[in-house]
Amino acid sequence: MSSITYTVEIPPIHYLLLGLETAIFKHQEPQAAKNEALSYLSKVLRDAVEKEIIEIWDFDNEVSADLKKITNLESSIYAEENGILNFERILQCKIKYTFNNYIIKNAVFNRHRHGSPSQKIASYGFFALIENQSDKPSRSTVIKIKNEERESSGNPFVRKRNENMNLNYFEKLKIQEVKQLYFDQNNNYQKEILNTNSFLALERIFLSFQNTFIITKYLFVPEHFHKNATAVIDLLVQTFSPENEYEFHTAVEIEGVKFYVYKHDPVSCALTFSKTGKLYIRDQNGVKEVDENTTFSDLTDMPAIDQKLQNIIEII
Repeated sequence: MSSITYTVEIPPIHYLLLGLETAIFKHQEPQAAKNEALSYLSKVLRDAVEKEIIEIWDFDNEVSADLKKITNLESSIYAEENGILNFERILQCKIKYTFNNYIIKNAVFNRHRHGSPSQKIASYGFFALIENQSDKPSRSTVIKIKNEERESSGNPFVRKRNENMNLNYFEKLKIQEVKQLYFDQNNNYQKEILNTNSFLALERIFLSFQNTFIITKYLFVPEHFHKNATAVIDLLVQTFSPENEYEFHTAVEIEGVKFYVYKHDPVSCALTFSKTGKLYIRDQNGVKEVDENTTFSDLTDMPAIDQKLQNIIEII
């Protein structure tokens, strides 16, 4: 009969810093063993945060990409009633392992042997919960206390699979960033919220994105338009500029509406006219048709959305 054991792995360097060691949990009831392991991992993480061996940063609110440092994991947001931490929620936060100056200097001085200092630091490992079934040769990782980015893909099957998985920090960050952009009334230059199924309206948006250089743009497509809108975007890409792709960025629900968000990064700096000879650009109000009143700066300057970003662009 197969038996299951759970191991809470504490890397050697963290054992030295924290004073807690790797522990194995086995029980007649597998769930009991898992709960014991989760309880121990919760203690490890609480102690690590208290001793500042790990820093955890959470988002300031539901529509902000700004982070705040969490110093107490006892909040109901991060802990269950049984005392076990809500690891699904914690893994949506930014997690950073910290080391003293001696360890960091050692990584720097030995970079010729171990690669870059960051690679050396990463090699020190992370806390994890491992499951091992006696009738299987391989082990499976149940929880990794680290930020790990999943593959990005425009493939709808991969996208749907990722949507059904628990959010990690990188995915939560994307969602927070697009929410912040969505509610920013002063920045319609960088975003467009598709609110019509008009082909000509979508073509104008598409061309205005093509003719806006330097900065990344984001198109919010409501779920009820999604299938047809993305098919039309593909046609427009092939018609006007095959090298300029729209990449799926994330899916987000805002005010009860689900949006699929696509991003467009500029590839070329060539102006693209509509088939009727019109030229569309962007300003703080969104799409703008070029006319007799359009100036040079309307095409070449970007509105001061963010002063730090503006300074970087001016340097470029």
